[in-house]
Amino acid sequence: MLKQKRLIRIETSLTPKQAVMLWLREEHQGKVSDEYARWLIQRPASAAPRPRVGKQVADAIRAAMKGQEPARINQAVRQGQMYADFLVLLVNRTKWAILNDSQVRWLKIALFLRTASQRRSL
Repeated sequence: MLKQKRLIRIETSLTPKQAVMLWLREEHQGKVSDEYARWLIQRPASAAPRPRVGKQVADAIRAAMKGQEPARINQAVRQGQMYADFLVLLVNRTKWAILNDSQVRWLKIALFLRTASQRRSL
């Protein structure tokens, strides 16, 4: 039980960047894109990366700023959530661009090979 409390305390003190890195390490470790997509679909919407990381960041900021002015806390929470959301989107878009580029590259190679073989047969 002590270990679980310690993990909760550590997770509620993460910066937005650290929270996104933890999400990447936990959820993507050893999974290919198709496996991760199937796994994510089976989970509730609240377990999706953007809301989950956003909540984790908000909790960390509230814990760190406990006792300060509520307006200041809310502003910091919003900024932290926006930064974490940006990082999650950046990771997802980068992965998509890499996968899409590799698919396009294979299509270009296949088209080139087909065109080359057609020219040889003429």
